[in-house]
Amino acid sequence: MRLTDVQAELLGKLAENWNNSATAPHAIKNFRPETLDAHTSHPLFPEIENLAAGEPCSLPFFASKGVHWVLLATDQRRLMEGISLLRSWILPSFGWEDDRPFVGPLDTPPGLGALLLRVSPSGYFRWRSREAHFLTVTRKLAQIRSLNRAKPDIALEQIPSLLELRQHFGLALVMGDRDGAERVVKTIDRFALDTAVNTAFMRIRLKTAFGDYLGIISSPDLKDVIALRMPQSVQCAIIAAFYAKHLQPYVAQSDWKGMLNSYKELVHPEIGDLIGRADPRQGVAVQRSVACWAAQQNDPVRVGMVLEVNDDPVVKRLVSEVASHWNTTSDLLTFFDTAWRRQDWTAVQYAGALLLKAESGLNAETRSSVSHVLRRSLTEIPNDSIELLIRGTDTAATEFSAVPQNWQEFCEAVRTGQLDAAYRFLTVDMRPALELSSLAQIGALQTTFEEVLTDPALHGYRGVDIAEVAVSAIIEDLIRRPGYPEHQLRELYLTLFQFWIQNHQKSGRVEDEAVFLTLASGLLSIDVQSSVTILAAAGSWWKTRRNRSRLRFLLEVLDVVLVVAPDATGCDELWADGLTLAGRFWRELTGSERSLWKSLGERLGHPREFIEKSIGIQPLETKPEHDLIAQSNLNKIAIVSLNESAARQAAEIIRQRTKASILVVNDRTAGASTDSAKNADVILFVWSATKHAVYRAFDSVRDKIEYVSGGGASSIVLALERRLARQTRSPSPDD
Repeated sequence: MRLTDVQAELLGKLAENWNNSATAPHAIKNFRPETLDAHTSHPLFPEIENLAAGEPCSLPFFASKGVHWVLLATDQRRLMEGISLLRSWILPSFGWEDDRPFVGPLDTPPGLGALLLRVSPSGYFRWRSREAHFLTVTRKLAQIRSLNRAKPDIALEQIPSLLELRQHFGLALVMGDRDGAERVVKTIDRFALDTAVNTAFMRIRLKTAFGDYLGIISSPDLKDVIALRMPQSVQCAIIAAFYAKHLQPYVAQSDWKGMLNSYKELVHPEIGDLIGRADPRQGVAVQRSVACWAAQQNDPVRVGMVLEVNDDPVVKRLVSEVASHWNTTSDLLTFFDTAWRRQDWTAVQYAGALLLKAESGLNAETRSSVSHVLRRSLTEIPNDSIELLIRGTDTAATEFSAVPQNWQEFCEAVRTGQLDAAYRFLTVDMRPALELSSLAQIGALQTTFEEVLTDPALHGYRGVDIAEVAVSAIIEDLIRRPGYPEHQLRELYLTLFQFWIQNHQKSGRVEDEAVFLTLASGLLSIDVQSSVTILAAAGSWWKTRRNRSRLRFLLEVLDVVLVVAPDATGCDELWADGLTLAGRFWRELTGSERSLWKSLGERLGHPREFIEKSIGIQPLETKPEHDLIAQSNLNKIAIVSLNESAARQAAEIIRQRTKASILVVNDRTAGASTDSAKNADVILFVWSATKHAVYRAFDSVRDKIEYVSGGGASSIVLALERRLARQTRSPSPDD
């Protein structure tokens, strides 16, 4: 048992009182704090253990009129829990509350009180008892601790909020956590938290993210879904599925005529109306599909839209026979009016901008009407250029409360109390890309976001924690950036990481652990010194939920830290504690988990005999009954990661358990290695240690990709085992 310096100082001062007080019972005298382990039978030893562990503890001070007790805790929640237990077990039968029981962090008590606040920074609780009841009180306190330790580690199942689940879903898609995304959808269905239509939308986005295009196209509900108004992300997902199935094969052959014919016969009859409303800025698949639609409809305005937002040679070839200009302003007004009636906001903004920029052809009334509609469009699709275009017109400026157009405006909305607009920005289906092109922009966002996270107004706005939603959204946007992780964004990553570890360590959700691992891997890849912060956070998460379900998380964190900081202080202690618990569940662990716990011990310098002894299981019992990797029929496995050391460690572990060939890809750009990796049965893709150009190289084989949350060898091996487990289980109707 170890005490901090402040705890040891406090215990030393209290021990002087215990040893020298004439009214203190003999059983607590002769106490020496420097030899704690020699005092295990001391009546106050359980409370001292609680002090060291950061749990609520009550310690006495003997005065001329009875015993003065103080209840200490590391945070306000624990303090309130301790007070509740005191009132249930001891007060008022064997003691009573002080006349002024609470001493808060803003108080300035003299002497010992100041030291108490250093140990218990959220404040402390004062109560009293008689000397005659002292030993009875200590027995009661020991019983409280004994009962708490005996309680099984069972978390009550609470119905999560729909907003929280949607946040987890978005983050799971970004980080490639298919199991996590599927769990979210099934949880929503299980508790009937959303409509069947919205969960159908989520399944479409999930299938697109993991390359299951056939699952979308062959869905019996697709026709019903297409007939509904849907979020832009779902619209893009459906279009991408049809593009991959019916149009993409013609690109490799440069068969533009065949591509247009395939669109006409197979795509347009099914989703032509959907493509006609699509935003051509939403990826290559949508751009080329819209180009096919424009060619099919011979629509010059739509051609202009497509050509304005990209320089794709395929698009140019597809629309080469369609004029990219309109004949009259009247034609453009007709297009604008049609788009407005169809709620096609992308087309509204394109045509409306052209109309307002036109020097002639519009009277004042028409120009005002166009501006009016454009303001309305900003509530659906944020657009900086449109906002600037209409900013000079004051008429009806407040008729629509437009959402902030970027993250900087979001922070400004929070500062000025426009929380409704800020919330709408966070929940908009397609936010503008995060623009951080200068150090000034980065610094401003860092500063304002720190203000956002600490603004108390955001934590209870209409029952929604806007700060929590904002953190999930900004993490999602940052990870989507092609350069993630970026050195110049280190401080922003660290701010978000610290917020995440503080607010999610008790959740026990695998999705929250995946975010921890992704942010930690990103930080470590640009700053080795962050290993200190990450290990401290991992220790806190582990102490909060020291159970079987968090063993895998601890394993992955230790591995990702050891890859870049093999001498990091604290790894050995966490590994030993984790292995002790792993030994209790050894027969339940998978083959990968068993081998990785041993491998970590060897990397920390422990001999195999010591590891086997620490596990507490006979060596013959350490082999798993079923090893999914060894029993798989894989022929080729690819590992894609810039962290060559971790990738090769993982390759060696996998190679010992399968005859499949292992290919490690460390390239920064697409080339021969990525082409070879496409032929693998499984592609283990380390998101936080791979360049965007390499990721795009695997667009055609997304169904083979298994995303890895962490960056260490353990994360890679466990990701492979997770994929094999998913493939061997019986598919559910929702899969």
